[in-house]
Amino acid sequence: DFRRVSRSPAVFDPVKLKWMNGVYIRKTDLSELVDLCVPYLQAAGYAVPEDRHLLEKIIAGVQEKLEVLQDVVETTKVFFTDSFELENDELTALLTREATQKVFWSFVRQMRLYENLDGGTFRKMIKVVGKETGVIGKDLWMPILVALTGQPHGPDLPLIAEIYGKEKCLARIKKWIVE
Repeated sequence: DFRRVSRSPAVFDPVKLKWMNGVYIRKTDLSELVDLCVPYLQAAGYAVPEDRHLLEKIIAGVQEKLEVLQDVVETTKVFFTDSFELENDELTALLTREATQKVFWSFVRQMRLYENLDGGTFRKMIKVVGKETGVIGKDLWMPILVALTGQPHGPDLPLIAEIYGKEKCLARIKKWIVE
């Protein structure tokens, strides 16, 4: 019955559509999501690891941040690129502050105490670094995140440390230590 059809045009809300897509991505089974993301990672030129477990860890770490599948390229960039430029001069200033340097020196000392680096070990180390330096919260973890990734935000820091491993973390932190 055409009398019940509205004369006003339909409203298409791309913001809500993107949000809704993100809801579906977050509910998607991890294995299926990895399969859906791999073509985007390959198209971006990333060397996608053969180790399925490692790839699942990476995707699981960014799953909550995805609104559309192609977001996986930007959100996982830190895992697939070896070099980076800092986004702005403020980040450079952050890395050269006295408190940050204390955190870096303590972090390097703590890293040398452990054979391997996983998320749990990293969390323990950060607590010890915080107690040792008296630096807490954002002032503690932000410089480490920036030194490792070049970005002030991104995937969970313990996940980044676990994926990078001890040697890569040490190399990136040491790069920013001012002697």
